[in-house]
Amino acid sequence: METKETPARTTEVIQSGVPRIRTYERDVGEFMKQEGGTAAKFALAEQERRINNTEQPLTSRPFLRGSTTSLPAQAGEARGEGVVSLQNPPTTPPRGLGTPPQAGGDVKISIPLPQMELMRKSARSLVLWSVVFLFLAGAIGIGYWYFSNLPAAENTPTISGMTKIILADREKTLDSSRLVRDTFITAFAREREAALALSSFTLITPTKAARSAEGEAMERALTAQEFLSLLNASTEGGFVRALEPQFALGLRGLPTNRAFLVFKTNYYQTALAGMLKWEKTILGDIGPLFGEAIGGVNFTDRTIRNRDIRELIGTDDKPLLLYGFADKKTIIITNDEDSFEKIMDKLVAAPQ
Repeated sequence: METKETPARTTEVIQSGVPRIRTYERDVGEFMKQEGGTAAKFALAEQERRINNTEQPLTSRPFLRGSTTSLPAQAGEARGEGVVSLQNPPTTPPRGLGTPPQAGGDVKISIPLPQMELMRKSARSLVLWSVVFLFLAGAIGIGYWYFSNLPAAENTPTISGMTKIILADREKTLDSSRLVRDTFITAFAREREAALALSSFTLITPTKAARSAEGEAMERALTAQEFLSLLNASTEGGFVRALEPQFALGLRGLPTNRAFLVFKTNYYQTALAGMLKWEKTILGDIGPLFGEAIGGVNFTDRTIRNRDIRELIGTDDKPLLLYGFADKKTIIITNDEDSFEKIMDKLVAAPQ
């Protein structure tokens, strides 16, 4: 089969001075002439190339739809004209244009890597700040709950005429300015029935309104004599005069709280004689402070930690009241033998 020779059209110029237009047919003819092949040979090579392309991944196929033939790259490269080969098209699209259309006509848009990385960093920052915010909010909430539930600090009252006799865990005052015997006993009973820490000691100091030397209003602790007068106690005058002004009234925390009284004296013999005479009416006078008002007949002698005590036993063989001298200057009155011992341990040592 004879082929027509197609002269090179790249540099030929017609007599009018206008260059001839390049066509696909002329380029193929020139390529065949340079390679020394025939049309059948090149058609067979083109068929083999198409078969090979069907076995290659989709990304290596031509991305120009509708193309059935490809121009050999060598034809343009031989002439240095920069002809782009359609057999292996570029797979990386220009920046900002997305991915080229794939086989079948589906168009997929991809986000450039710098923008994708920026989005990922923004997402990580958002998650991190969310965790920090939740942590701080939780810490603030826990702190608020903790401090709002702290028990209110109890200030130890400063009272005129009060001397510490016993070491206590808590100290309270009971205003007795307008109280009489029955109302005082009722007020103290409310304190006795309140919940207290186990084995704790609470001092309850009866007070009355007074004025300082400067004329300012203040609280003053009742003296032992005023306290016995408030209770209408049937005590002899010699016993009352033998007592020091300072005394202690309080509670020991137990499942059933125990009341106690502590008097101080500088006249042991007079105080002892006065206590023995008071045995006849003591249960009626101060028994309600201990939750006992009636019962018992006679006091009996007992010994607790080498101290002689007098004990009034009830019908259930339990003590209604007991009293004794912890030392020659201290009288303890309570209704529980164990509490008597614990009170002895809590006494403040008198200065020598």
